[in-house]
Amino acid sequence: MKLLLFFSFCILAFSAVALPVDTLYTYHPNGNVKAMQVVRAGEVVSEMAYLENGGRKHTWDLQKNVVYSYNSFGDMGDSSAAYFLERSPSYTIYQYYGDSPSLKHIERYKDNIRHGKSQYFHRNGQLEAEGEFSNWEKVGIWTYGTENGSRDIHWHIINHGYYEKGISVFYTIVPFLLILSLLLIFGYRYFKRGQYPYFYKLAAILPFALFALWTIAIAALGEAAAIFVMMQTATVVLVLLSLLNVIWAKRLRVKRYVSLPLVFVGLFFYVFLIWIKVMGAIAGAMVM
Repeated sequence: MKLLLFFSFCILAFSAVALPVDTLYTYHPNGNVKAMQVVRAGEVVSEMAYLENGGRKHTWDLQKNVVYSYNSFGDMGDSSAAYFLERSPSYTIYQYYGDSPSLKHIERYKDNIRHGKSQYFHRNGQLEAEGEFSNWEKVGIWTYGTENGSRDIHWHIINHGYYEKGISVFYTIVPFLLILSLLLIFGYRYFKRGQYPYFYKLAAILPFALFALWTIAIAALGEAAAIFVMMQTATVVLVLLSLLNVIWAKRLRVKRYVSLPLVFVGLFFYVFLIWIKVMGAIAGAMVM
């Protein structure tokens, strides 16, 4: 045991001699500390950097591959950030809202490419977004939240951009499946009973009834994304049913002079809904 302790002491002593550790300070022209660097064997292994006014700028550690940033990190001309990124291309960055304890985001990088789990937070600490990146792109299921704590799940199967939010499960996928399922179930039952024309009247009225409901909800609540999706789905179903009626008028017992105009009415209404969506996106309103 004594022999083992002796050898351990020798190894530690040798390491201390072989890898000397120094702390270097640099200063701003006004005398405030600019950076405090830990140097081991002639190489900087960690740094704490400060702004000229004394506020924290960033802290990084090569051994832990981690960055704590209180200002923008990696800007052009930032030699300290370039030094770290060159020697540690795979790292985790903790970005704060300035020199405060509030986290802005946590991002993971692989070979200097955003990759792996990321989390984003509102200034009050509530989750803003959480999910996975793969080679700069959002993939899979993401959770998005508001400052008041409400959350929604989005599927990034098409929209992969940094600022895109994918397809909402609660406000897009569920309403779409719900209205489509109901229309298919009722359509099949009415067709089997020989009452398809009555179902077609219901399908023709539904998009406009939903439009009235959506208008009321927008006025009262300020948003009605789920109703908007149901309205779009019902409109597409109306157009498809009208086309089928034109082709199989005798079998479905719906006059072509009724179905054909509704094809164009449905198409016009769908274009109108797209226009509303575009205008809502420009204005920042949540219509979908």
